[in-house]
Amino acid sequence: MAAAHLREFEFEVAEGETLEVTVPSWRVDVTLEDDLVEEVARAHGYDRIPDAPLETRGVYAVRGEGERLLARAREAMRARGLSEAWTSSLLSGREAGDAARLLGQDETRLVRLRNPMSREGEVLRPNPVAGLLRACAHNLRLGQGAVRLFEIGTGFLARGDDLPEETAMLAALVAGPRYAHAHDAAQQEVDFADARGLWDAWLLEMNVDTPEWRAYSGAGWKPGASAEVAATTSRIGWAGTLGQPLLGAWDIEVPVHLFVVLLDALSAPAAPSALVLPGRFPPARRDLAFFVPESTTHRQLERTLAGAAGTWLSSIELFDVYAGPGTPQGMKSLAFALQFQHPERTLTESEVQAIQDQMVAAVAKDCGGRLRER
Repeated sequence: MAAAHLREFEFEVAEGETLEVTVPSWRVDVTLEDDLVEEVARAHGYDRIPDAPLETRGVYAVRGEGERLLARAREAMRARGLSEAWTSSLLSGREAGDAARLLGQDETRLVRLRNPMSREGEVLRPNPVAGLLRACAHNLRLGQGAVRLFEIGTGFLARGDDLPEETAMLAALVAGPRYAHAHDAAQQEVDFADARGLWDAWLLEMNVDTPEWRAYSGAGWKPGASAEVAATTSRIGWAGTLGQPLLGAWDIEVPVHLFVVLLDALSAPAAPSALVLPGRFPPARRDLAFFVPESTTHRQLERTLAGAAGTWLSSIELFDVYAGPGTPQGMKSLAFALQFQHPERTLTESEVQAIQDQMVAAVAKDCGGRLRER
């Protein structure tokens, strides 16, 4: 393009009118239209140019539903006092097999590398449990007494010749003393009831409506100390205490309580919870214990009690399970803390006693149990 052409400019100043501008030959620095506009603005005065809002449409990133779910899950675990761990996705064959059997996953679907760099990293993890146990063992070896860890990661399982099936999971574990720092050297270690309190609080914050804890038995769990967690009719996870044979493979000698959740099962948005105002009148409190057959779950007994009590039962909470001396053969004791409350007046002693009698009768009829008198 000729230099002379770069020195001539044409502007539209009004509808149908144009203005031709020729730059003097000695202003060799004005070669573009933008240069000429800058010269006019400078001669006119920058301070005399009025402000004008920019007519732009900003573009910004928006988190998807899955990303928001992961952020909520992460913050809810941190709020429970757990630290996040990032572990390797590659395991040994033994670790991958143990982790798969723990959740009932098919070992034949483990994804094995064709050219692994070491035997410790020859299989893609089916779930994040093995990595967490590695981290737990490492912390215990370094003298860390109380271990509280969680990880959000992906589990991999083969599906024919296609790419592996990927499942988003959250795994969490607690081990060691109940408190990280305590002056009492004889303080108790965290038990399953403590761990379940953490898991229940996490599920509540994740808007899981009335999770159900079902009996579950799988390789690697301590017998009688594991459960399957479900919401409505869908399984969402597993929880329990790990068996010592499994922990021994990682050189862990203290009890470890584990919680694993399928995050995809939580992806459906929860319905907004209704606001429940506290009652104006004081509740009546009762603690009742029942002998029931060993096969009866606390959830079955809880539903029986709630159904018999009616709308005046404001809360029910299991606080004790006992199966030691003094328990009838083939039975166990379940104790509940109950609260009764009327929305418009204070309940009388006779009304509370009548409800209690209905509950005792329902337990005898539906569960084959009886009230524990002492």
